[in-house]
Amino acid sequence: MINCARFQGSLSRSFRRPSALHWGRVGYFGYDLVRQFEKIPSRTADDLHLDDFQIMYYSTLLAFDHLRHRIFIIANILAELGSQSLEAKYQDALQRIDQVERRLTAPISLPAPAPVPRCRNRFPT
Repeated sequence: MINCARFQGSLSRSFRRPSALHWGRVGYFGYDLVRQFEKIPSRTADDLHLDDFQIMYYSTLLAFDHLRHRIFIIANILAELGSQSLEAKYQDALQRIDQVERRLTAPISLPAPAPVPRCRNRFPT
């Protein structure tokens, strides 16, 4: 697995240190998951019926750095799968990054606001 990321116009073939988004796994672990490992009483009803955890794998991710107000575009390459060469997979990852970057930087066209109807003076003066 190789992570490709474009950040402020620079491209890196892999992160120098392990990434929190390594392998494209993203998800959550719910608070109540602890009950699968420890005997803790449940004092509230499960009214939302959400899964205790959900993990998914993504080929392309956007990671938001809220502190520095930046977006990382991460394209994962599954080097072990498929018959393409590693170079071809790398070029595909670059294309995915470029596509996302173009979509993020494209101008947004908002619909024209609806006209506000004029009111006649309904109240006597």
